[in-house]
Amino acid sequence: MWIKIQSFNNNDAKFNGVISEINPLVDKNGLIKVKARITSQDTGLLDGMNVKIYINKLLGTSRFVYNQCLNYKITEYKTNNKCTNISDTNNYVKELKLEHEWIKESHSKVLQQSLMNLEMAYKNFFKEHRGFPNFKSKNSQI
Repeated sequence: MWIKIQSFNNNDAKFNGVISEINPLVDKNGLIKVKARITSQDTGLLDGMNVKIYINKLLGTSRFVYNQCLNYKITEYKTNNKCTNISDTNNYVKELKLEHEWIKESHSKVLQQSLMNLEMAYKNFFKEHRGFPNFKSKNSQI
């Protein structure tokens, strides 16, 4: 998976790269330190360079989309007595992108996975009689 990464040594240097190994240390800003394989037209291949990944932003966007879509599903059922499917929530995410420009900065796969997680939570609730899907917080697993 390709991600945007930033060098520890040079805050202005930003590349697109692939994670090759994760170092389990998290800094005071909540950023995960990793080693990455970086490819760029300017730099060539830099293997094992320490980088920062702004994963908190992706997690926050995923959590926001999940919570907004859960609220949408609940509201649609209460007001219109309509059960929504993943196509409906997908269309709702398009509306959210127009309303909140910063959602567009996240990769579409992150948003799609949030919707799949929500649909799986609903499936588990109805078919396997597990608890109703909960809203996510920073302390809950996504």
